[in-house]
Amino acid sequence: MSNPVRVLVVEDDPTLREVLQEVLTARGLDVVASSRGEEALHRAKEEPFDLIVADIRMEGINGLDTIEQARHIQPDIGSIVVSGFASEEETLRAVKLNVAGYLKKPFRVPELLELINTFLAQRSEKLR
Repeated sequence: MSNPVRVLVVEDDPTLREVLQEVLTARGLDVVASSRGEEALHRAKEEPFDLIVADIRMEGINGLDTIEQARHIQPDIGSIVVSGFASEEETLRAVKLNVAGYLKKPFRVPELLELINTFLAQRSEKLR
């Protein structure tokens, strides 16, 4: 049996962070949730992840910087961005970072699951 997919959720809203952790765990993913980019990067240095799901706007290191720095630590990590409000500059930066998906808050959980499934299918195809 293969190892479960490991997801690092970076979300400063405690309610949304908890919901994401519960829903993704219930889908069989191994989820680590973090409230800050700094904490997420510390975790990325300590353990491998397949995917990072990050809010863009947070105190301290924002989600896009977190994704960029996490890729220096783990070059193969995938990324999905969520945001309540993103500037045109942030949206363009997300595109340049080649994120696997972009969700605008509020989003429905099935939308996130669909992006994750698409990312995993594409990654699986690449590994073949």
